[in-house]
Amino acid sequence: MTVICTVGPARPNSSPGSEGASSAAALGVGLELPRTQSLNSGIERPSDILRLFTSTLMISKNVPLHHVISLSSSIETLYIDSKDFGERPSASRDLAQFICKMSHLKDLTLDGQYHDDFYSTIETLGIYSKYLNKRPSTSRDLAQFICKMTHLKDLTLAGQYHDDFYSTSSSMALCAKIETLEIYSADLNERLFASRDLAQFICKMTHLKDLTLNGQYHDDFYSASSSKASSAKSCNTSPTLTELTVDHDTLKGWQGCCSMFDNVKRVTIQVWSTINCNVIQRIHLPGATELTFQPQKYAGRPAGFHKEPTSLSNVLLNISPQLVKVTFSKLNIGNSKMELILQAFRSPHHLKHLKIIRFIRCGSDEGVDDVIIACNKDQVMEVEVEHGKPRGY
Repeated sequence: MTVICTVGPARPNSSPGSEGASSAAALGVGLELPRTQSLNSGIERPSDILRLFTSTLMISKNVPLHHVISLSSSIETLYIDSKDFGERPSASRDLAQFICKMSHLKDLTLDGQYHDDFYSTIETLGIYSKYLNKRPSTSRDLAQFICKMTHLKDLTLAGQYHDDFYSTSSSMALCAKIETLEIYSADLNERLFASRDLAQFICKMTHLKDLTLNGQYHDDFYSASSSKASSAKSCNTSPTLTELTVDHDTLKGWQGCCSMFDNVKRVTIQVWSTINCNVIQRIHLPGATELTFQPQKYAGRPAGFHKEPTSLSNVLLNISPQLVKVTFSKLNIGNSKMELILQAFRSPHHLKHLKIIRFIRCGSDEGVDDVIIACNKDQVMEVEVEHGKPRGY
């Protein structure tokens, strides 16, 4: 069954996911409990759920605490309509904390008004949208909800959103306090205006430190970010963005050198199945000093090199001539290809600042130790190796 949890009197003709939210995040939520589940001693009917949200958001005395904890861990969909939380800071904080503890929450709709303390409570937020690309009003409300949260530090966005989500986010970006942003693009490679607004949203955020881009983006994402950053040099656009993670799909569509990444120092490239040097060298980050290759987090098998990595030093030089440290983590490299990589860096190359190369569980064993020892004796660079198989083997 689905239970709608309502704070205060419900609005006439109001329903979960309706387009009339006055200050709302329609992320998708309701309480999903299996029909065969037995609820006893305090919570037996849908109406009993409403006792969880009394005038002070206190738990009713006859509802045992363990039932509340059990209930919150089962919630997948939640709809809340607030009439008076705009003037109730304590209740707003408690509601935010209650929502954050719902480990299975998938679909959340907040309707009505909430005190600023509601937004100041949430620090980490992950949103997956299936239907917001067709809902402009709700998309705008969601963007406002995100930007108003003064304590929100870590945001993950996945799925599809209406253009109004991106334009509103861009216009309110200066209000955001987000430090870590992870984006999974499902359809932005064909959406000019959404990609442009997303780039401006990233450029305008003055607290952003760590950005992850997954999927592909329209060419205007790169041109807009470059022009925005270039035109705002005096404002020191994206001064705090020092860490960038991109996946293999993002690199396939990478266009030019985006000025908003000029301050990036640490770069991570996530690969699905193969490390293709022709794709890797598309990215150019002149200030980067650390580079890591690792599998995409949802990849089933560890990635390896598409071809022999003999030209790797030239590829890395194109990414950044300032590289000091390069790490290969949990990839399918093995002894023979590890030797080729090390040999390439023992030969003359133009990465004059390179000091450390690390291999972490890349399918090597003690059979390559002699080469590692020889490299370290040269004192040209330090080689650090943790032998072992990557995940999936």
